[in-house]
Amino acid sequence: VEDNPKERRQSLVVLGLDSVAAEAKMFVNAWPPELTTDLAAMEQFNAAFTEALRASCADIFRQPFNYTFATDIVLKPANPKAPAGSEVALASITAQVEVFVAADTSESGNGSAKAAHDSAAQVYAKFKDIIEDP
Repeated sequence: VEDNPKERRQSLVVLGLDSVAAEAKMFVNAWPPELTTDLAAMEQFNAAFTEALRASCADIFRQPFNYTFATDIVLKPANPKAPAGSEVALASITAQVEVFVAADTSESGNGSAKAAHDSAAQVYAKFKDIIEDP
């Protein structure tokens, strides 16, 4: 785990690496009450969600963990006034995911022996596959 993801992301931008970004959203029926009332619990959950999302994306997109970022985490409670079964009725967590494409796959620090996707087009195609068939 890195010390400063913001600095690491900025260094990848300066290097001019291609990246692919998308919104990730997870729906649940409801959050435990402490996740909507206790700031410390919410921050701890958001941090754990961020790390898990980054690790999953690094594996799925075959990119180094340190090349994968999740920001702008938003936890929303269920909306009992919305139509039952609709997305707006469900509790959710949303994040902006950005995956930089590693030019040198030897830095694949995610423990994966799989061949890396070595172009933004390949990473984008994988994003599209997930969006169309999660």
